[in-house]
Amino acid sequence: MSVQAGANGLSSKELELWLSRTFIPIEPSDAFVRKLRARLIKYHGKQPFSGWMVLGAVAMALMLLLTWFGIGLRMVLLLLSLLGLKDHRKRGRMSNSVVATGAIDT
Repeated sequence: MSVQAGANGLSSKELELWLSRTFIPIEPSDAFVRKLRARLIKYHGKQPFSGWMVLGAVAMALMLLLTWFGIGLRMVLLLLSLLGLKDHRKRGRMSNSVVATGAIDT
């Protein structure tokens, strides 16, 4: 099994040897680990909520409200269209039962 690298091919053993020379594992210093942990820990004192969290919650509530408003509006339109269809059918039956003549008796 060989891995092609450009014009010349590397065998899997050559690739492993090259990677072992190139990537040498190192241990981070204690100071680096302490600084990294200090950055990961966030202290909540006076402000229990960040500004972005409040803004996100307000935006989500607004989107939810607009969604429900849209659903309600669609339901009202559906109801009105059903009532219109019912009225249209009723008028259609009434016009079929009434016979209109074009002659006027004088």
